[in-house]
Amino acid sequence: MSASSRSGKRSSAPTTRKPYQIRRILTEGAVRASDKRAQYVGEDYLAAGGPIIRDLFQSDDGGWLQDVALLERLVAEKLARDAEPVRAEGWKWVQTAIDFPYGHTYGLRHLQGERQPLSEEEVATRESLRLEAAQLEADYSEAGEIPDALASSLTPAWTRIASKTALRRERASACRRHFARAQAG
Repeated sequence: MSASSRSGKRSSAPTTRKPYQIRRILTEGAVRASDKRAQYVGEDYLAAGGPIIRDLFQSDDGGWLQDVALLERLVAEKLARDAEPVRAEGWKWVQTAIDFPYGHTYGLRHLQGERQPLSEEEVATRESLRLEAAQLEADYSEAGEIPDALASSLTPAWTRIASKTALRRERASACRRHFARAQAG
């Protein structure tokens, strides 16, 4: 009987390992692709040539990112880029972080914004687009496909709708930031 088995300690000799043990050993020090940092800069990580390990025999949620230093650098760079528009608003101090320190959000409350009514111009545009869509639906409800000429003419209308939606979202985001500043100040 060996000394390690008598003392109750595990031997360092290789033994039969279970798949989860092997996976844990292989991915030690790696970051899951489902991690928020990986989600934030996933495309940049791939473009920078960052290595990824994938599990062939089980769903791995996109694998494990092996180069943690590269991941951290890309996260810091992207946070700095994303902070620039906020700095451009005139703030003296802007700090970025991937997460809040423990207890930082204690006592904060969730603010609900109020939807701003549409301007008269926006209401008129929305109604004209609804009427146009209803007419097109009535005209082409029996057709299998929309003609290419009509589809290409609809693209500018959809672009206008998307830009107005983006503008409204940007305004709502600015309002939320204003209320958060008022809450903190």
